[in-house]
Amino acid sequence: MGLVAYKIIQAASGNSGDITGELIEAKNSGTLVTAPQAGDLLIGNMGLYTTAVVTYSPYIQVIRAVSSPWYGSYTESSNIVYKIATGSEGTTQNMGNGNKVIGVYRFSSPVTSVSVAFSTTQQGSSTRTITTSSYDKPHIVVCSVGSYQDPSLTMTNSDYSLRGGYCDAAASLRNSDSSLTNAVISMTNVSFNEACSYAVLVPNFD
Repeated sequence: MGLVAYKIIQAASGNSGDITGELIEAKNSGTLVTAPQAGDLLIGNMGLYTTAVVTYSPYIQVIRAVSSPWYGSYTESSNIVYKIATGSEGTTQNMGNGNKVIGVYRFSSPVTSVSVAFSTTQQGSSTRTITTSSYDKPHIVVCSVGSYQDPSLTMTNSDYSLRGGYCDAAASLRNSDSSLTNAVISMTNVSFNEACSYAVLVPNFD
């Protein structure tokens, strides 16, 4: 996967200057090719055709969706989690029980904290538009879908759109001055009650 470079205007801690960011890697498993560096932002997408047993640590949960039953006691679930890398994680990432997709973002300044600017859940196959022009900092739009079927998940200008088992995931890094004002996320080819999680994550820098 090629690197995706962005010019990002730093708006944190009263500092000014340009920060560049890029998607380093996205994998449809919990194992990376390259170990993260300290200050990288790791985003975990999780999904399952049943309600997963959640053991996120050391990841931080952003939002979790659980569908209504679609066959007996079967429900579907999706999760979005994140972690700021310390540089000692190695290539294996333990995000808990469930199918996984993981993305690693790296910036020219290390990420020191993350703000959740938006989060919501949804059930059923449909389209969601997230307006991103209201965020004055660099931000990443994230979607996780848990489904027994194989939905066709697309997002406008996504950095990655991957399926890992019963988890479909997509994410898009946006500039603070980006001309991309909306992220349109759509799913088709689904006949069960897939569980959808959406979030906008804002990395902060010292």
